[in-house]
Amino acid sequence: MPALLRRLKAGGYKVVQMKAKAPMQTLPEYDEALIKDMKLPVASTRPVGSVVQTVSR
Repeated sequence: MPALLRRLKAGGYKVVQMKAKAPMQTLPEYDEALIKDMKLPVASTRPVGSVVQTVSR
């Protein structure tokens, strides 16, 4: 959307208001991909102290 607005402005147009015709509809294939991503673990339950090591000079 920002790229479209920049092109319109460069062409001498001035956008004063934009309103959607209808409510936004999502695409089923992207919904499925999002659900799969949400099922993936994002963080380990292992404590950080067991994986972090301090290196001395």
